[in-house]
Amino acid sequence: MTAINHILVAEQDLRDEVALLQGFIESSASAAIEDSVLDVVLVAVELRIDALRARIARFAAVREGRPDDFCG
Repeated sequence: MTAINHILVAEQDLRDEVALLQGFIESSASAAIEDSVLDVVLVAVELRIDALRARIARFAAVREGRPDDFCG
């Protein structure tokens, strides 16, 4: 499996996490869990997805011979 495939699998795993968390938030009847805490967790997962997208873009640029697109 190539590095890009590993990243794509990881990105899908994170998307699944986001979907599970969103479902939990929507269906949660527990007052013990603050919505703000769950919102922070969702933002953290979404940031991880964004970081993976950036890595995919860098890999693609290097693969296409454009590594300077992501320098400085």
